[in-house]
Amino acid sequence: LELVPLGNKVNCNLLYFGYSDSNKNFSLDSSYKQFQLDRKEVLETLTDFCIKIADMATETGYITRQERDDFISPVEIHKISLLNLEN
Repeated sequence: LELVPLGNKVNCNLLYFGYSDSNKNFSLDSSYKQFQLDRKEVLETLTDFCIKIADMATETGYITRQERDDFISPVEIHKISLLNLEN
């Protein structure tokens, strides 16, 4: 997965290897797809993903609450600034 910012859009290049078809036949062939996404939506989705991962890591004891807060604080600040830009 490659995300390339281009103004208010983000090009998403997806390259994956190996797949199974409906008959459960496996192939090592690669496939490539390209999408153009809304920049704001990509940033919001990635921000929410980081927050959820950090919360899950805290809940399972993988990291401490302080470590979660240290990691997420810049992400949450960025999310707030994105929301302020909308208004």
